[in-house]
Amino acid sequence: MKDKTRTEGTSSRSTSRLSSSMSRASSALKSPKKVREQGTKAKGHARVVSSRERSDIVSPGPVGLSRAASALERSFSSPIPRSGRTSTTFPDDSFRKNVQLGDMNGARSPTPNALKDMEPALFDVQPIKPGLLVWRVESRSLWVIEQKEFGFFHEGSAYIVLHVDDCLETSLHYWIGSNCTELDVMKCEEKANELDRILSGAHIFSREVEQRESMCFMHLFPDGVIYIEGRHKTNPEKAATYGKKMYMVTGVKFTRTNCIYPSKEYLTSDSSLILDGFPRIYVWIGKTCGYVRRIKTMQIAKRIRNWQRNGKCHIVVIDEKDIGLHQAFMKKLDGISFKGDIVVKNMADASEGHHQKHSIVVLHRVSGDSVLYDMPEAAQRPLKHCYLVKKDSYLLDWGPTNTLYVWVGREVAKDDITKAITRGLAFREHHRYTGSMAICRIKEDHEPQEFKSCFCDWREKLVDENSVTKSYNVGIIGRALFSTHDKWPIPKLEEHWKDDYSTDNNGPAEVWRVAGELLAPITQDQKGIFNNGNCYIILSRSEDDEVGNHLLYYWLGSKSRNEDKRNAVILALQMDEALHHKCTVIRILDGSEQSHFMSTLQNSMVVYDVECSPERDDQMFCVRELQNGGIRVHQVSPVWTSLNSSGVFVLITPQTCYLWYGKFSGGAEREYSKQLLSFLYPSLRYSYEVITEDKELPSFASALGARHGYPQDFNTKTYERRSPKLVCYDPDMKGTGKFIDMGRCAKEDLTEDRIYILDTFDQMIVWMGDHISVESRLSTPYITEKYLTDEPAARSINGVTLCFVSQRAEPSSFTRHFGFWDGFPYGGKDVYEQARKRLRQENAKIDLGEEIEGTSAHIGTTKYPFQTLRRDDLPEDVNYMHREYHLTNKQFKEVLLISRGDFYKLPTWKRCQILKSSKLMFRQHPPYRQLEIPS
Repeated sequence: MKDKTRTEGTSSRSTSRLSSSMSRASSALKSPKKVREQGTKAKGHARVVSSRERSDIVSPGPVGLSRAASALERSFSSPIPRSGRTSTTFPDDSFRKNVQLGDMNGARSPTPNALKDMEPALFDVQPIKPGLLVWRVESRSLWVIEQKEFGFFHEGSAYIVLHVDDCLETSLHYWIGSNCTELDVMKCEEKANELDRILSGAHIFSREVEQRESMCFMHLFPDGVIYIEGRHKTNPEKAATYGKKMYMVTGVKFTRTNCIYPSKEYLTSDSSLILDGFPRIYVWIGKTCGYVRRIKTMQIAKRIRNWQRNGKCHIVVIDEKDIGLHQAFMKKLDGISFKGDIVVKNMADASEGHHQKHSIVVLHRVSGDSVLYDMPEAAQRPLKHCYLVKKDSYLLDWGPTNTLYVWVGREVAKDDITKAITRGLAFREHHRYTGSMAICRIKEDHEPQEFKSCFCDWREKLVDENSVTKSYNVGIIGRALFSTHDKWPIPKLEEHWKDDYSTDNNGPAEVWRVAGELLAPITQDQKGIFNNGNCYIILSRSEDDEVGNHLLYYWLGSKSRNEDKRNAVILALQMDEALHHKCTVIRILDGSEQSHFMSTLQNSMVVYDVECSPERDDQMFCVRELQNGGIRVHQVSPVWTSLNSSGVFVLITPQTCYLWYGKFSGGAEREYSKQLLSFLYPSLRYSYEVITEDKELPSFASALGARHGYPQDFNTKTYERRSPKLVCYDPDMKGTGKFIDMGRCAKEDLTEDRIYILDTFDQMIVWMGDHISVESRLSTPYITEKYLTDEPAARSINGVTLCFVSQRAEPSSFTRHFGFWDGFPYGGKDVYEQARKRLRQENAKIDLGEEIEGTSAHIGTTKYPFQTLRRDDLPEDVNYMHREYHLTNKQFKEVLLISRGDFYKLPTWKRCQILKSSKLMFRQHPPYRQLEIPS
């Protein structure tokens, strides 16, 4: 009883002490000056927060919050020396609200005081809330960037970008401008690593450099990135210098907008430019510039108008049809005299994100900091997923112009995670790669699509079947493969093909044999009989004549000539043109027939071997059941190595006929082999001998010659289906062309003047617009070969199914990857003209004669000297948000080195730069910067 009373008394005293400490902290917050005084008195007597308590403070969730409360109680209830009281007071309740920083196992590095050591701007980080945060390094601190400025980057500054997606996966990047100082680079790296520790290691962590950003970074800014010349702050003389700015837009889907010197040299046929000449913004578009980039350029011009010109500017679009406007635009370039410090850069490689030839793709195993000894080569192209071991780290080198990936397994040491970027930098310097190469650290199970594309057999993470049964039925557990973002099951390959193309075309199939450049029709009784030395074209018409339901196959024999194969695809595309491009053209390879093709031939086919002479006495055929239940018969050489334990073989000799049953063969194959005799040799349909595997008769064995081993099953190499990827083929003047990654599939990206490839890794669907020339259509097979040759995964052209579709005749296998299809327009000329029309309507609503915001706001304000306006303690009647209002016109000119009227004609970023350089810019202090926490 006494113990219980003693315990209750101790608990009551602890609670009372905690409440008293909380009260003192609350009162201290109301008087920061008192906090500083107490901190001075108690200097040297502050209680040091232990690393365990610091770990408790930054832990999330109910458990983390309870640990944080315990840490607070221990901190407040500790004995205080009589000589003074500690000033280690925590800020207001916002700290407790934002205490959820990182996961439950996260902990910061051991430092004397967690609050003092942490960057104040990072207190508001909440990785449990999806969104995008951007900071800029200014004066050795981080300053939060407003949402309207996302995508604008100063060339002389450094930024930190944090993205949390809907699945709470964190992507952390720090970006370095081309003119950034070494001090800002070091500070940016330090703060980025600090934030990475707070997050307990971001799932993706990268070092980005201007013009060479990784696709992980570019995907965070769907409107593209815009480079602004100079630094956010410079000397007043340089800040006051401004001339008309020209921006060059490069790329297609993920654009980069570069600030360049206004010159006629950039007016090429495939370029798109923006000239910021107040009060009008000019958009100049070359003749051969694609419609997707045209629309993107106009969207960027609208961003500049809305956020840099406060919406008070007209946008004038000039293309190949506007001859008069083009001449007036050229005169504006003649009259420009520029005195800035913009350096003309080489924009040849500015449009990143396109496929390049990857002849060498090397995977290195990383175990230390030495490139020579700790980063040996582990594998070369083609790479396999099994090469990545969860206890090790690996570095993927796939060219000096691509992102350098450092992959870390889930069981690696903490040191391997924190030093991944540093080791990537050492590897880059050792191989003398360009200093602008992006370096990206990725954690296991959080790999981006670009990294996965370098592996030929990547498999998504397998989810525990117990969790699957809660959401899905028992029938799909065996095939429930999941990605980290998509929680829908991925069916098996044969189930994909069953759903890809409709097999309801009940009409008779028409078959032709390719005979040189002509087609020889096949009679009705010979349909379904092929020869692997020839090529064939099969047309399956839809009864309702619905667009996209006609299936046009071209079947390529395994031993046919290359000339016949080229003629087959050309004749198939020409037949599609004769049918007004209403067909889905599909390539079928000998031995890789899909279920929808077999259903066209009534689920059975016979393939003769061109090398087996019909006059030969001994002939052997293999009967094989396919996945969909169809039966495929093909002729083989009568030798032991042709046998297979999973099939049935029919051996015909001058003396008798044998049916050889493999031990893994099925009943359908055995029954069909008996029916096959009625077709091959009707006289032998009732006289045959059945032989099972391992019980062969001497006469059967002698007919096959010397005995050799044979396979147990039919191993057909196929690729697993992956998430769809849309790629645009952009031809150039040299005829080589390049492939540009368009990211997610969107119908508005499909334009009538381009060729696109929808790549699901196991098949490629080539989409051709209405305005594609006949020559370009006939060259699509060579485009697909070039695409596979350039990719890093080293896929075989024979392992991928090729399909060709035309605009307005897309099958469901194509449209279902786009999410929204019906009711949405294609991209191209119509959408481009509508966008121009909307711009003209917006221009009509903007009155250029209206007074610019802020021009007359200074009238009637009390004027103060410049030195007074620079202080923090301002007079009460001063507008602290706009201190420049309280300068006279003469002082304004002397301090800012520009007249008040010209100042308000500048873009927003330039005005901010001038005010910062003159120390008149109002900036909210970072959170808790005013609190002095003793060491």
